[in-house]
Parts: sequence; structure tokens; C-alpha cells
Amino acid sequence: DYFPSRPGEFENFGDIRVTNKSLQHSRFGVSKRVLEVESPGHEAFGVEHFQYSWTDFGVPRLVEPVLEIFKELYKLQPGCSYVVHCRAGIGRSGTFITIDHILRRIQSGDLSAVSVADVVQYLRQQRGGLVETSEQYWFCFRAIIKQLECFLAQK
Repeated sequence: DYFPSRPGEFENFGDIRVTNKSLQHSRFGVSKRVLEVESPGHEAFGVEHFQYSWTDFGVPRLVEPVLEIFKELYKLQPGCSYVVHCRAGIGRSGTFITIDHILRRIQSGDLSAVSVADVVQYLRQQRGGLVETSEQYWFCFRAIIKQLECFLAQK
């Protein structure tokens, strides 16, 4: 691991210190850690780290855990960067990135983003193999539909 697992613990990586400030677990199995990163000569900064496990080449049974992460990401300040990763960086990460890409475009009023096939094809130009399985492809649809239902229910 590249972070301490328990609140109050820290790990040093060369002259960089990472401290786990807090840990929360959601009912859907999403873990949220608040980490503090310190390095001599630099201002300390915080990192919100979300962790959710689903099987390689598979999809979660429910879309809610993934949508829960998006809900937290959308609370971040505009322009904040985030990193998404899995083991190979194309299956689970690609599924997450595809859903995020489409939802953000829809929220900005771009309804041309509704074509999952077009978005996956576009993203694959940047990272070959993104969204590895048909199950992951269909999971994108399920998550997007569920999130759109939530958007409509709020209006």
C-alpha cells in the first residue's frame, strides 16, 4: 500500500510523510480516507482517497457504490484533479472513466454524450482496451440510467 490503513498512522516514503487523518466506510462498501501529505519545503496538502473493490473483468452487482463515489467527487472544487486506477488501468478504471465522462457532459448540457459506444471509442483512442468486457459496457448504461433517474427526481 502507498498509504497507512488506520487513522492516526503515518508512513514515510523517502522524505514524504503520508498520515491517515480519518477513515469512513459506507453501507455500500466504499472506504473514504482523508490523507495528509507532507514534504520538507512544501505546504502540506490533503488527499481524499476512495477505495472500492470489484472483481477484475467483472462489475459490481449494484450501481449505487460507484454512484456514491461520483456524488463525493462532484462535491470537490471545480478543477480538482483525481486519479482512477485498477490493476491494468483499462477495465474497471475504464468503466468508471466512461461513466464519469458521460455524466459530466450531460450535466453541462451536452446530450451528444449519451452515446456510450461513441464515448468508449473516443476514450480508446487515448487508452486502448478501455472497458474490457460486455458486462462492463452494460454496467456503464445501468449506472448512467440510474444517475439520470436521480437527477430527474431532484428536479
